[in-house]
Amino acid sequence: MNGNGQRRTLSEEYGRKTPDAWEAEQAPLVTFFLDGDEEALGLSLFGVQAVRFLIKENTVSIEYPFGNVVVAGPKAREFFTEFCRNKATAVKADGRAITSVTFVGMKVETESESATESKEA
Repeated sequence: MNGNGQRRTLSEEYGRKTPDAWEAEQAPLVTFFLDGDEEALGLSLFGVQAVRFLIKENTVSIEYPFGNVVVAGPKAREFFTEFCRNKATAVKADGRAITSVTFVGMKVETESESATESKEA
């Protein structure tokens, strides 16, 4: 809360205080390198609706309006903690600490997929 009893926005609380002249003001991004090394997502930290750590599965689910990013592995709890502290800026599965990074939700069609579908039609 600020001095006059109003809550501060996430941008006011955690955003950049003094932007460099060459950088546009924008919300911080988190980069998710998805399994298979064929796709990466750069998503706004402020677009997150919820973050859940599933203890039994060692899995973190980061919920966005259009889908979820799922991070799994023995170090998922540490990632969860750092993500919630706004310290995690990128994550990629290494096969040991983080075994999987996947996206579940709205599918974005690539040019090659749309070309294949139009040929089949």
